[in-house]
Amino acid sequence: SKQLAGVWGLVQREQPLGTTIEEYTDGDGPLRLQAPGGLFIELRVSEAEPGGSANEQRDASFGGRCQLKQERDQVVYTQLRAIDFQPP
Repeated sequence: SKQLAGVWGLVQREQPLGTTIEEYTDGDGPLRLQAPGGLFIELRVSEAEPGGSANEQRDASFGGRCQLKQERDQVVYTQLRAIDFQPP
């Protein structure tokens, strides 16, 4: 986990492994802050919805702890959410 500590922007998310469900370009993805022990916060603030108020934004940020696990020749990163601000 110490090697994954820091701050970075998400480029792609897969679920299940090998299936891309989110992809970002030009730095428009969520921002991840992660401590050496695996605690993290992912900041996700989206644009206002079409037809909605220009001042209205939806917050989908969350935080929790990550785990790394070796599976065959790959390292699998799993996040366990403890706090979630994503609207239903």
